[in-house]
Amino acid sequence: MILEIKFDKQIFKKLAEIQFYSIWKKNVNNKRLIWIILFFIIGVFLAIDENIVGYLFVFISIHYLIKYIEYYHFYQKNKRIYFLETDKHIHMYEESNQNIILEFHHDYFKYSDFKFKQEIKWFAFKGYRIIEDTLFLDLNHQKTISYNLNKNEVTEEEWKKVIQIVDEKVVLY
Repeated sequence: MILEIKFDKQIFKKLAEIQFYSIWKKNVNNKRLIWIILFFIIGVFLAIDENIVGYLFVFISIHYLIKYIEYYHFYQKNKRIYFLETDKHIHMYEESNQNIILEFHHDYFKYSDFKFKQEIKWFAFKGYRIIEDTLFLDLNHQKTISYNLNKNEVTEEEWKKVIQIVDEKVVLY
C-alpha cells in the first residue's frame, strides 16, 4: 500500500505537539510541587515547636524546590527549542512543495520526503500508538523517534487498512 500525502502545516504542528507532550508529560507534573509545598508546611509547623525533624523537612523541601525549578526551566528551554525547530521544518516542507510518501509493504515500511528516503524492516519498530486519531510508529521504547500519520491525511478506507497492516506487523505496547 502506497500513500502520497500532501504536506499540511496544521496537521504537522498538531503531530509535533502530541509527540512533544507525550514524551514530557510524565516528567513534568505538579504533583511533585504539591508534595514539596506540603513537606515545607509540615516542616515549618514542626520547626516552630523546635523539633529537629521540622528543620530537616524544611531543608529537604527547599532542596527539592530548587531542583524542581531547575528542571522546569530545562523543560521550558527544550520546549522553546523543539517548537522553533518545528517551525523551521514547516518552512522547509512548504518551500519544497513535495509530497510525503508512506509505503506499507509485506517486509518493510518506507518513508520518503524532500530530505530523505528510509526503508525500515517491520521488526525494527518497537511498537505503535494511536493518540488523537494519529498513528505513531515508534522506533525506540522512549517514543522519541516516530513516523506519524494522521487520520485526516487519508481516506477512512486507507486509514483502516493502514491500522490493520500495522497491527499485524508491529507489537502494541
